[in-house]
Amino acid sequence: MAARILDGTATAEKRLKRLAKRKPGGLTLGIVLATDNPATRTYVDQKQRRAEQIGYSVTIDDLGPRADRKAILAACARMNRSKRITGYIVQLPLPKGIDPLEVFAAVDPRKDADGLTPENLGRLYTNRPGILPATPKGILELLDDHRVGLTGIQATVVGKGILTGLPLATLLSHRGATVTSCDRHTKDLGRRTREADLVVVAVGKPKLITARMVRRRAVVVDVGTNRSGNRLIGDVDYAAVSKKASLITPVPGGVGPMTVVSLLENVHQLA
Repeated sequence: MAARILDGTATAEKRLKRLAKRKPGGLTLGIVLATDNPATRTYVDQKQRRAEQIGYSVTIDDLGPRADRKAILAACARMNRSKRITGYIVQLPLPKGIDPLEVFAAVDPRKDADGLTPENLGRLYTNRPGILPATPKGILELLDDHRVGLTGIQATVVGKGILTGLPLATLLSHRGATVTSCDRHTKDLGRRTREADLVVVAVGKPKLITARMVRRRAVVVDVGTNRSGNRLIGDVDYAAVSKKASLITPVPGGVGPMTVVSLLENVHQLA
């Protein structure tokens, strides 16, 4: 039997409607942008469109792909000082050679819409209230909306990035899951994923996870967005794995919309 779809688009629409009812007028999302990558700019356009749909203003500081460290840190300082900006993000990727951790540390935690400052990550890891990173937050909301229980399950998270893998593994652990974190150094990745009731993949490697690597009736969350010609494909071999899993996210239409709405919820929380 084919897997049911973890429909991020539908869940995000419900959350957007709920957020719009809170009458979030007067809020402004800031975006520091330092790339000309077409896929990234398309994603920024989606964030702007969704924000404006529910009454937010959006301010984009477009520095161009040759922006240096000084220019990016100066843009953060401007966003920190601005009385108009409710919360802002520094859109990745950054130009080569610029340390994103240094940039995240320059963001005022009171305006940290992505939940990636040292203060907010510290709150996450110590299980204290704070702004959560948008993608892990969106994944948890998507699982909750589809009534996927997390207490007592075995979860395998493939990828240890600061945006998704590391914070998500911590959040799942806080929710009572037993979590295995994997990366390129993991030996026999397939054994780790076959052990899991929940598999989350966020590495940026097309079709890394095959049907042989997933146990029957597992829940599979694909965070990958990889370009194949004119299509976006994930880190999971969707056609094969969907015949074996119980629930699976599509790419696109799974995690992406949830990340956007979670970002906007974070802006409201900051306000």
